Amino acid sequence: AKKEEAIRLKAEKAEQDRLAKEAEQKQAEEAAKIKAEQEAQAKQEAEKLKAEQAEKDRLAKEAEQKQAEEAAKIKAEQEAQAKQEAEKLKAEQAEKDRLAKEAEQKQAEEAAKIKAEQEAQAKQEAEKLKAEQAEKDRLAKEAEQKQAEEAAKIKAEQDAKAKQEAEKLKAEQAEKDRLAKEAEQKQAAEAAKIKAEKDAQVKQEAEKLKAEQAEKDRLAKEAEQQKIDSNTKKFSISGRVLKGKMGVQGVQVRLLIDDEERIYLTDNNGFYKIPDLISGNNYTITVISGKEVLNLSPKTRTYKKVTKNIDNQNFYVIEKINKSKEEIKQQVKPPEVKQQQPEQKKEKEVKKETKPKEDEVDEYGLKNKNGLIQAEIHW
Repeated sequence: AKKEEAIRLKAEKAEQDRLAKEAEQKQAEEAAKIKAEQEAQAKQEAEKLKAEQAEKDRLAKEAEQKQAEEAAKIKAEQEAQAKQEAEKLKAEQAEKDRLAKEAEQKQAEEAAKIKAEQEAQAKQEAEKLKAEQAEKDRLAKEAEQKQAEEAAKIKAEQDAKAKQEAEKLKAEQAEKDRLAKEAEQKQAAEAAKIKAEKDAQVKQEAEKLKAEQAEKDRLAKEAEQQKIDSNTKKFSISGRVLKGKMGVQGVQVRLLIDDEERIYLTDNNGFYKIPDLISGNNYTITVISGKEVLNLSPKTRTYKKVTKNIDNQNFYVIEKINKSKEEIKQQVKPPEVKQQQPEQKKEKEVKKETKPKEDEVDEYGLKNKNGLIQAEIHW
């Protein structure tokens, strides 16, 4: 909407200037024509009609003065109208800035509210986990006391049997402690995972708000630049380098004009702008990734006889398909094994670990086939 408003105002201003210029030219041509006719007639009838020629000269002078006054009046009206248009544009821009500021404040308040709600939820979940752990500890303690009483009773009845039972209870207690420790570690890991996901969500929302504000600032700046470029008759090409919905910083944008070459870099949000382009020329743009090797599409854009500003000329990063074995191992985790209660525990066969051969799948779902690492979901 801002861009369309700027274009409409620019067109109206150009039409007013053209009409004023045509009116001045037409008046000047009419005055020159009248003066030429009067001089020719005066030269032929100089001796015969001297008195009449003087009267005609006086009338011509009055007409010329009248035309000059009309031209001055038209010019004054045009200047007044241009001043009113400028004041109107300035007031509209101030209103737009105020609305943008109010939207930014509202977004900041919403982000703070979301963050407070997430922190409260995380605190409640942590307290719930703590209460569950306390209940487990109490039950484990009661079981331990009960086992100790049974062991003492068995020891009093039969010493030999008490020794065997004591060793058995000791082993069971070690297993219980191990299971309790694993449960505690699992709860801590889940709490850390929830917190990390919430932090990532808050960070993503903040980056989104920042990108939206940057886009608004860029559009306002481009509208102002377009107003300046309309007077200088120069144009620009602008766009963005995107990876998903996020901008990529530091990508080289190379402009080729005949034998001349210019290089620009994308900013923190992935935007680039190539200014000061002369009307009617041909241009070629090529994108080159920086330190990080990126697969960009398209790699080149060509423009012929540019006569206006060209926006939204975006380039996109395509994700790599084949990844190294180490990268896949970091992303693919083995399935979690459910913990079994001691009373429900069954004997399991212990299988000897063997090194996967070629074309076999290991514990991470990786297959080595024809020198290419491939990932498969097989559990």
